[in-house]
Amino acid sequence: MSTLKEKIMAINGDPQLSKEEKNKAIQKLMSRNIVPETTESCTHYTKQCSRFFFDCCQTHDSCVRCHREHCPDCKTPHVSTIVCDMCECVQSPQHQCQECGVVFQKSYCAICFLWTDKDITHCLECGLCRVGKSDELFHCHVCGVCFSKTSNHTCIAKKDTREMQCSMCLEPTFDAQQGYSITQCGHSIHATCMQNAIQNNIYKCGICRKSILDMTFQWTMMQQEIGFQEMPVEYMRFSVGDTAKSKYGLLKITRVEEDRVSGKLGLTPNSTATFSKRHLKQMIDVYCNDCDQRSLTTIHFIGNMCALCGGFNTSRLS
Repeated sequence: MSTLKEKIMAINGDPQLSKEEKNKAIQKLMSRNIVPETTESCTHYTKQCSRFFFDCCQTHDSCVRCHREHCPDCKTPHVSTIVCDMCECVQSPQHQCQECGVVFQKSYCAICFLWTDKDITHCLECGLCRVGKSDELFHCHVCGVCFSKTSNHTCIAKKDTREMQCSMCLEPTFDAQQGYSITQCGHSIHATCMQNAIQNNIYKCGICRKSILDMTFQWTMMQQEIGFQEMPVEYMRFSVGDTAKSKYGLLKITRVEEDRVSGKLGLTPNSTATFSKRHLKQMIDVYCNDCDQRSLTTIHFIGNMCALCGGFNTSRLS
């Protein structure tokens, strides 16, 4: 292979080239041979270009996300040159190489300096690229973020969506590469985190513990199961001071024996009664995470239902 000096001499000795053409040829030759130092391999995107020079911080990185990780204080990253991985040509950011013509990746954004194999759309309101084609997305001006047109989005956000974190993994959602949604409680969740939660029967928000989905059908099914299966007496624990439910009303327990329970019945003064444990249901105090109310309900191993809203997203109170 000819050395750089020999190539320059060959250009200068070409009688068919003018002086201006020789200068351009030498400049192009020099730009291909002045290659920045090798940077770490990029774990964010697969592309045919690398070694981005960020003139904002006078440093090299493999992509904008790599640069943000290495320079977290950089607010507006700007790329002035990139290097083609095929021919080593140093050039300004563009969709395909100006020298060998290779397309660096399927999609390219000249604003975000982004090359990716996904379909992307740059949203001026969000100030970044969203995954998806332009005709598949819309920008919600109430929530301040883009959503898929098939997401059945309802505006229930309670704070600036730019500051939101996923309620499961606690990573930012606004500029995430994957899609996300806003749950009933007003918090956000990544699409993959939502999928994993459903697969693992997790329906509570990791931040406020409210239901992240409409659980009406599930609650109805649990109510029916409880109706078909009584709570075994051996699983109930009656203590003095607790409340039990009898067919005559609520019983305030004053005495507990081996198989019998005595106490004050209802609101009638000096009205006492004794029942077999088999004829009573243990009552407990619960707090409902969905309706934010406290209620007295019958205990059951399937779940403790909120006496006010009928949901089972409850926590037992001591």
